[in-house]
Amino acid sequence: MIANHTRVVSVTSDGKRVTGVVVEAVGEAHAIPTRAVINAAGPWVDAVNEHGGLPGVELLGLTRGTHIVFELEQPLGRDAVFSNTKRDGRVFFAVPQGPLLLVGTTDDRFDGDPSSIRPSSSDVDYLLEEAQELLPGMGLTRDRIRYAYAGLRPLQRVKGGPEAAISRRHAVVPHAKHGGPEGMYSVVGGKLSTFRPLAEEAAALLGPPRKRKTDNSPVAPGWNLVLKETPLSLHQKHHLRIYGPAIAEVLALGMEPLCEHAGAIAGEVRYVATTEEVKSLADIMMRRTGISWSACRGLCCAETVAAIAGTVLGWDGSRQSAELDAFRAELDFHLPSVESLDLGMA
Repeated sequence: MIANHTRVVSVTSDGKRVTGVVVEAVGEAHAIPTRAVINAAGPWVDAVNEHGGLPGVELLGLTRGTHIVFELEQPLGRDAVFSNTKRDGRVFFAVPQGPLLLVGTTDDRFDGDPSSIRPSSSDVDYLLEEAQELLPGMGLTRDRIRYAYAGLRPLQRVKGGPEAAISRRHAVVPHAKHGGPEGMYSVVGGKLSTFRPLAEEAAALLGPPRKRKTDNSPVAPGWNLVLKETPLSLHQKHHLRIYGPAIAEVLALGMEPLCEHAGAIAGEVRYVATTEEVKSLADIMMRRTGISWSACRGLCCAETVAAIAGTVLGWDGSRQSAELDAFRAELDFHLPSVESLDLGMA
């Protein structure tokens, strides 16, 4: 079971072993009994542990990374560039993301509230300067930046030294070794590229894997073949690959184009609204379909998406309007344009 937008209120134990987790959803508390808890809250690991898992022990050493995204006049190739910055020798890269170019990154220690993380105008200045130095002649100008974003690396806590020297290796920390309850573990460190071995290591602590029942149902045609045979554009097909084996369901729900920048279609909005426990328009735009990670940030189709989602989720006109306002505010905070940063909103 997955419960989105659900806050941990406390982790309970009998003095020796974990007995459950109390969570809050829609203003109500719910107690979930369990004999094992894996805290994989990323930059919020220490915050979750303060609720009973491992209070007073800091496992994380957060560093902050900012990226900028360009939309260029000329089509991009498929090759990425990996180098070091001229100013301070940090790792630097430029990676094609469909029609966009992702440039990063900064690496600074961070001790604040993880929820407050946001790019700054100085971050953009630094990345733009280094990008122009590394890739002259590509037209990497400030007016070509469509948005910036920042995130936190939940690294293992170390004292002193340069940020780049902090290990990116992951660890699954048993709380019992630090005076906490048996059966609770925290995941720290790691990277997106190592999520699978990290998950396998964490799952192994819960006991041997259970055998799965053999599925003898007929094998459906490959989803890539289904997608290939649709009349959609190459750009749309590339975008829709994120749905994998569910692609036939998405296509059946409607192939009307939604956003030329993202390559999105109406069926994916209906699909995620039906199957993925979305709670808001921002969920759909930023965390399910990925429409907001395109050059327009989803602003060209947000009202249409709200209307489609409203039909599926029962949002009336006032709810749709409220969702649009909340989405635009969240967008301006997490994926701000350079203009908003230059106006002192960072």
